[in-house]
Amino acid sequence: MRWLISGIKSNVSALVAEQCTGNTRSVQQQGAEKVIVDPAVTAQRIYMYFYFAINLGSLGGIATVALEHTVGFWSSYLLPLCGFLVAFCVLIWGRKMYMLRLPNSTVILDSFRAMAIAARNGWKLDAAKPSNRPNVRWDDQFIEELKRALVACKVYLI
Repeated sequence: MRWLISGIKSNVSALVAEQCTGNTRSVQQQGAEKVIVDPAVTAQRIYMYFYFAINLGSLGGIATVALEHTVGFWSSYLLPLCGFLVAFCVLIWGRKMYMLRLPNSTVILDSFRAMAIAARNGWKLDAAKPSNRPNVRWDDQFIEELKRALVACKVYLI
């Protein structure tokens, strides 16, 4: 059962991110007023509710301790199991309504390709940017993030 919980928990955040399909701002008329729809703000709001629900669920620890003290251990294990089963049923029930996008590339392979280009150019990652090499699948932001990740990895070498 533990493998099932950890398998779902690690993938729910990515599933939530896939539900934000828009990538450009738009103006929509709602009643008498115009509303600006910004995908970044929409994603921020979705994650705000998502993490609010996670934090609300963490308060269940108080209820499990109270149940263990008054009823027994079986009830303190039954409460989170029931909550998990409800969430699992909602996940399965709604699977046809979710937006699912197939992966078009992997970050790890793109990172190794970018580092191979950098190695051929004197370990300069700027040589792997699309502005310098137009036939690559990533953008300039990907190379900047890769640079920051490599700087952060220096901590593990020390």
